[in-house]
Amino acid sequence: APARETLATGLRARADACGYAVREEFPWISAPKHRTGSGKWSWPRISALLKAGDVAIWMGVADRSHFMRSAPALAAKGVYVVDYQTEPRPEKYESGTAEVWTYTHAHVGRVLGLGKTRPLRFVPPGYVAPQFTPSPVDAGPATKLAFPGGRRTHCPAPAGGRFTVETHTTAWTPDAWEELAARPDLVFISMHKNCRDGRQPAEAFRLSTLLSFGALVVAEGSNAADEAAYDGIVVFERDFFGNWSRPTLELLADPVARAAFKRKAHALFRVRFAPETLLADAGAWREENATAPGTTRPGAPGAIAPGATAPNATS
Repeated sequence: APARETLATGLRARADACGYAVREEFPWISAPKHRTGSGKWSWPRISALLKAGDVAIWMGVADRSHFMRSAPALAAKGVYVVDYQTEPRPEKYESGTAEVWTYTHAHVGRVLGLGKTRPLRFVPPGYVAPQFTPSPVDAGPATKLAFPGGRRTHCPAPAGGRFTVETHTTAWTPDAWEELAARPDLVFISMHKNCRDGRQPAEAFRLSTLLSFGALVVAEGSNAADEAAYDGIVVFERDFFGNWSRPTLELLADPVARAAFKRKAHALFRVRFAPETLLADAGAWREENATAPGTTRPGAPGAIAPGATAPNATS
């Protein structure tokens, strides 16, 4: 949801000025029978409504192969096809795919040299207004780490076991997030499924949710370019499962410093990862594509591959 909301919000920011409309659809192609409404919202039905000048942006891996097979036919009738990858896919791209968007620099070089033939743009999940107002906390030192995600029983203990770690596998509702955000003893952490692999993408989907409500996040070391995008916003620890750095431990022990860091990080995230800003930095609109390949404004997360002119319309 954070990535979808980022794209929808960012695209709508210029809809009136550019003269297009944004419509979100949730197509089910090979949907099980228990998914009610699958016929009404099927991809064949939606694709038939697309016309010349529209932009179709596909996101996610479910039923993606069906979408990719339809790309040449869509392109033939003038639809601009964009594939937003949540996972790097090894298949050969059909001629109808105009661009590939991704949430991480770690996918560069893993998508069969797409950068040579198609624009590859960095558009990570950004700031999404939370559905609750976090109360100011940090009344004492942080004593526990909270990990919102699947259990990592195969991984060593973060920080060499210095802190108690709570795993929250069901913290996906506004009420659950609000309860966690209000606890003064917690600091949120982010780690990869494959422990101790610093080449992995920064966990941008999880970070979007946490940073949007102002959490302090200590994350496992990640792809260097991804880390640079979150500079000053996320605390990355290269020795995540060993001895954390002294500055990090001092930060967690000082509630005043922790509160100040959170305020600054939240402000930075709201500006640097504003949906419209992310799309502009990636060259998603016609005017930004005049920049040289790979160039961005200073301090921006940035585009990561050659730009190309994209239609000023979307569906």
